[in-house]
Amino acid sequence: MVEEHLNGCVPCQSSVTGTAKREPLKMTPLPEHAWEEISVDFAGPFPTGEYLLIMIDDYSHFPEVEILYSTSAKAVIPKN
Repeated sequence: MVEEHLNGCVPCQSSVTGTAKREPLKMTPLPEHAWEEISVDFAGPFPTGEYLLIMIDDYSHFPEVEILYSTSAKAVIPKN
């Protein structure tokens, strides 16, 4: 009786994770030089209206942080 209910219950079926075999995690290859590859993300907005543009060198893990007031391309990629 319980099995019949679960088989006919759409929310119950959508929450089933399945028994598919998961692929093992693989390490990302380490870059050969500093700043060859970077990871970028934003934090915010903060109560002051600021955002943090966080850039991390994937080789050395050295962070660079810039304070911005917008996440638009104009603000992130300034024309010199």
